[in-house]
Amino acid sequence: MTPSLYFDHHATAPLLPAAREALEKQLERVGNGSSVHEFGRVKRRVLDEARQSFADFFATSPRRVIFTSSATEANNLALQGVCASHLIVSAVEHDSVWKVAQTRDAAVVNVTADGLVCETSLRRSVAACQGKRFLVSLMAANNETGVMWDISSLASSIHDGGGWLHCDGVQSLGRVASRWYEGADMVTVSSHKIGGAMGAGALIVLSDDAALLEGLRPVIHGGGQEYGLRAGTENVAAIASFAVALHHCPEAWRQQAAVARLRDYFEKQLRDIFATRLTVWGSQSPRLSGVSCFSIEGWRSIEMVMALDLEGIAVSSGSACSSGQIQPSRVITAMGGTKQQASELLRVSFGAEHTKKHVDYLLKTMKRIAPPLALNHSLAL
Repeated sequence: MTPSLYFDHHATAPLLPAAREALEKQLERVGNGSSVHEFGRVKRRVLDEARQSFADFFATSPRRVIFTSSATEANNLALQGVCASHLIVSAVEHDSVWKVAQTRDAAVVNVTADGLVCETSLRRSVAACQGKRFLVSLMAANNETGVMWDISSLASSIHDGGGWLHCDGVQSLGRVASRWYEGADMVTVSSHKIGGAMGAGALIVLSDDAALLEGLRPVIHGGGQEYGLRAGTENVAAIASFAVALHHCPEAWRQQAAVARLRDYFEKQLRDIFATRLTVWGSQSPRLSGVSCFSIEGWRSIEMVMALDLEGIAVSSGSACSSGQIQPSRVITAMGGTKQQASELLRVSFGAEHTKKHVDYLLKTMKRIAPPLALNHSLAL
């Protein structure tokens, strides 16, 4: 029987057993956290405890933890809810930032061939906003390549120019032990990326700037939930699961070294099989330990993903947020890759449950089903 292997952790991490237990416990309990009776108060306590967990983790006030239905909603709240006349984003942001930026006529910061922020481009954009109230949105780690940015360093030039920094930290939470968000004024995080349930995200406000705090406005209107910043009944079950997954982060950090070794072994073997037809994106930059993003000349993304799926192996072509469609990667072209390379992108993301045996099976399968054009014939035939 064909094994079923999941190599798509950066799309959604497997649900942690403790997070599943917390989810199921709350699903079995009736009650609305906004109700004043005992059933509602029980839900409210769960919500308050979860909020305190995030406040402690990020060293901020519970009132500055705004739960949402997803990271996409949190990103939209940050970009559309802040009273800023100008917006600056990088060319490789997630679509939940990028598409908002397109509606705002945002300035776009370039990235280098290694996937790092072009600091000259950033300084130029910041300088153009001097004397204006502006917001910069930069991800801590790219969702396709895994390339990590020094948010603290980037924040300095933004703050010196009088701006605020929002950081999409969806891929970094649970994978980076350091304070990767240092210097950011707001941070977006997501439950299902760290082993919690789907249906919960959060915008964490870290800044003490009164203008930012007083100027943040809701983009969803209705009731007064989340201190008036996000109307709609909170998904207490998913949020409780999210908080449990957050507590698991230190254990996840301890697993990253082993995950990185597995990723490095995988890429070494890939180079032997595909040689000069292989391009590993961001390999010269600091990267998240569990992701390998590459293009193989002669093997299109849709062919790779579907062929491996038929073999019981799940990988992705990059971002998982395109309604199941495979589109050429905007991230790769921003890094200087060709449209062909962007259409040949594959992202393999690992987790602690993977072993060398799993990786060898993936490599063996890729070698067997790859079209002849993609192979290194000196070794593979």
